[in-house]
Amino acid sequence: MHKETIVHLGPEALHQVKLSSKQIHILETYLRLAAQIGVEEVTLQKLATQAKVALGSVHYHFSAKKRELIDTAIRYVDQESVRFINYQLEERAASTDFKGIEEYINTLFDWIKHFPHHAQFYIFFFYHSSVNSQYIELNRTYIDLMKSRIAGLIYLSAGRGIYPAFKNVEQLAEEIHSQVYGALVLFSFDARPDRWEHYKSLAIRITEHLISSYLA
Repeated sequence: MHKETIVHLGPEALHQVKLSSKQIHILETYLRLAAQIGVEEVTLQKLATQAKVALGSVHYHFSAKKRELIDTAIRYVDQESVRFINYQLEERAASTDFKGIEEYINTLFDWIKHFPHHAQFYIFFFYHSSVNSQYIELNRTYIDLMKSRIAGLIYLSAGRGIYPAFKNVEQLAEEIHSQVYGALVLFSFDARPDRWEHYKSLAIRITEHLISSYLA
């Protein structure tokens, strides 16, 4: 890895799914419906009604099993978040006002703000993967991507003089990832209107504390 460039990881690392516009419409409807009534309450018939398509169309694109729809939704959310985060981080990294890891946190919370139904489904999947062995490997792949991105930002920041050159970058990246995603989980269970700014600020403060502890 080049230590002064941002790590750019594409959706192909997550076994990219190629989707038609009809499939994307059904998936987006599914994600919004799941956010409204809960993943477990979504039936294929409810989905078809909400998406204004025939039930047979849902079966055709995702089979008659809800499991395949969930599997595809997981991969879709993962790859779309990768696209969004990659693009935003590249834009932020090109700025003269680049602020290191804080940019990663800002980008994550921007993703939540723009795609709350994706973020809510990801939190569901993140929890589900801890109790369902089928999703453990996919979740591990996604987490490894996030850790590598954080490590790349640390190297980039060090190269620009924002941070010193840390000895244990991978360990620091792992700790930052755990703390930031802990803030995301707390955010998902909080109904306060100011929660977005509250948990973003919390994640930034925790990260700054972690970085300071590595300087000691």
